[in-house]
Amino acid sequence: MRTQLSSAYSTLSLSCLMRKPAGDAKHSPLVILLHGYGSNEADLFGLAEKFPPEFLVISARAPHTLSLGQYAWFALNYSFGTTVHDKLQAEESRLLLKRFIDQVSKEFEVDTARIFIIGFSQGAIMSYSVALTFPALVRGIGALSGRILEEIKTIVSVESREGMSKLQVFVAHGAIDKVLPIQHAREAKEYLSKLDVSLTYNEYETPHVISSEEVRALIDWLLRANA
Repeated sequence: MRTQLSSAYSTLSLSCLMRKPAGDAKHSPLVILLHGYGSNEADLFGLAEKFPPEFLVISARAPHTLSLGQYAWFALNYSFGTTVHDKLQAEESRLLLKRFIDQVSKEFEVDTARIFIIGFSQGAIMSYSVALTFPALVRGIGALSGRILEEIKTIVSVESREGMSKLQVFVAHGAIDKVLPIQHAREAKEYLSKLDVSLTYNEYETPHVISSEEVRALIDWLLRANA
């Protein structure tokens, strides 16, 4: 069942789409989907039907409007010959997502020990940002074709490092990705290997897309991480 959240959920800070869990919705595991730059909450929502029926699946819309139907977690500036991101907006979105997850957890009485974030591209960047700075908030993240912002590394505290022992991380990236090159994933792998997280890492011979093979690996990982 696919349902767009209505104004009845005015306590939520982000617009989103929701697939309700089968049976008793209380204490269900939760998956939050985060789309990429210039997309919207409908983009990844097609994955919802692939998740186990007991999951509550929510696909969130980023807060910054680029144009009709296109949104971003933070702005990008291409005028300097390289891509420069808006650090203030990225930080605001990190804190906003933390608040959003807290709101969803309270509103739907989910199992707070089984919360997962899965993001693509800029959504993967935000997944990293939330999980690495609030590791107690989530069981795991799926980071698809993303990267870890350098400023996030500087705010990963001793306390959050100590809380990462239960964090499950699935990283997947296309080896011929020209939007966010594979080097970003390899750098993330190197960084994460120094933290006390459980890391699953996969590369695919694909561009900046989510392949069917990648989805199968993601679902397999989610089932193991949720066990």
